[in-house]
Amino acid sequence: MAGILSTFTMFAQTQHHGITVHADQVLHTNSPYLTGACIEDVNHEIYGGIDSQMIFGESFAEPAAQLPLKGFKTYDGLWTLADDGSVQGVGSDGSKIVWDGSALSADEVSVDVMLTQAAGGNGGLILKVSDAGKSSDAFTGYEVSLERPGFLVLGRHRQNWEPIRRVPCDVPVNEWIKLTVRMTTNSFEVFVNGKSMAQFEDTEHPLETGTVGLRIWQHKVLFRNFSVGMAKVRQIIPFEYDAENSSADSVSGMWRPIRQGTAKGSFSLESSGAFSGHQSQQITFASGSGAIGIENQGLNRWGMNFVKGKKYEGYLWARARSVTKLFVALESKDGATVYAEKALKLKAGGWQRLDFTLEPNAADTAGQFAIKLRQPGAVALGYAFLQTGSWGRFKDLPVRKDVAEGLINQGVTLLRYGGSMVNDPEYRWKKMIGPRAQRPPYEGQWYPYASDGWAIFDFLNFCEAARIVGIPDLDINESPQDIADLMDYLNGAPAFGARSASPTVIPRRII
Repeated sequence: MAGILSTFTMFAQTQHHGITVHADQVLHTNSPYLTGACIEDVNHEIYGGIDSQMIFGESFAEPAAQLPLKGFKTYDGLWTLADDGSVQGVGSDGSKIVWDGSALSADEVSVDVMLTQAAGGNGGLILKVSDAGKSSDAFTGYEVSLERPGFLVLGRHRQNWEPIRRVPCDVPVNEWIKLTVRMTTNSFEVFVNGKSMAQFEDTEHPLETGTVGLRIWQHKVLFRNFSVGMAKVRQIIPFEYDAENSSADSVSGMWRPIRQGTAKGSFSLESSGAFSGHQSQQITFASGSGAIGIENQGLNRWGMNFVKGKKYEGYLWARARSVTKLFVALESKDGATVYAEKALKLKAGGWQRLDFTLEPNAADTAGQFAIKLRQPGAVALGYAFLQTGSWGRFKDLPVRKDVAEGLINQGVTLLRYGGSMVNDPEYRWKKMIGPRAQRPPYEGQWYPYASDGWAIFDFLNFCEAARIVGIPDLDINESPQDIADLMDYLNGAPAFGARSASPTVIPRRII
């Protein structure tokens, strides 16, 4: 029997196998719609990306730049105090505050954590922190976070993200959870509501000492009862504003105040009669000479790109109690050089749209847009818009030409619009019609002051112009009647539905 098997094995080993390809015989073809992509506002693919709007914070929806927290250094995000002494952190990717107290090695750190949103994201402690800076992973230290819908997340940062472990853990929404970590020089143990959930000994890259802090990821998180040390020598770290080192200017968060010459004035955020959303920006020139105003430097305040001799278009929605002259300008980032400026006359009364065109006399890759008063008076600002002229836009749509052509040159034939952003209650198609300035901002998935300035119908208009099939995502909680209305809006005659309310032609063949 052994001989038979041996012979069979030798015979099998001598066989040669091959595949013959008949390139002239086409059996099937691939659909042209296999070459697709998704676009949503994660990482500013829309606002700061394909949208032609150059201003970030156009609706003045962001609260005033926060007061500093005493005893902490803030790295990104918005951190505000509640009346009960807790602190709320709001940010997208890895916002953090770091305690500037003594470095710790073998000790205990504890904080109560409340995650406030049903969707994912996390928040918790960072330990043995050093070399901290702005941006997601700009620090060295350990991270111990609670994540919705139910995980304890352990990781190490060495100016990067090195996941250690994800432990299933009950993380209810809108409930306080006590998170405690006991550290040695090269290990730590994590307790959730007093129960030991994980232990880790770092044998590869132990971080022996550093300070502590709080970090959030794509979630609105509350913290309270922050402390370091064991029971008898525990130090409570209070959350309080550092009023002595703060500015009194109440300017919406993505803008900054301008004071020039001897001009004196003030800034406030007004909720009464706001243009859209919950607040508008008030500027008052009280006395002196020079200018009082505000400036915007675009996405993340990285600066706006101005091309010499090219036209830029924009408009403001503003109101004043008396006739007022406003000035808009394109400037260098420090405001020292004015590349283009225009005076706008505002009548007394309600909200008015003021259109303008500016043509810079020099190039600047990191400039700013300014709105100023040059004489005593007051003005409320509800919305600001700035984009390139038709030279920088795709087929005169509110679409950046370079981004649009990049998509087309990649050979994209199908584009999906949406993703996690559709989970938000305010993401509704009926709030995306009409002039973009009057679409209210909302608390979005990726940014708490999201705009509907570039939304479903702007997307569909772009897809039709680019000859790309567009597939928009819709919120699952849209009613059947809302969906029926959408189909009529897109495909029905203008007389039957709201389609004519849109500022541009809506495509008919997409859905």
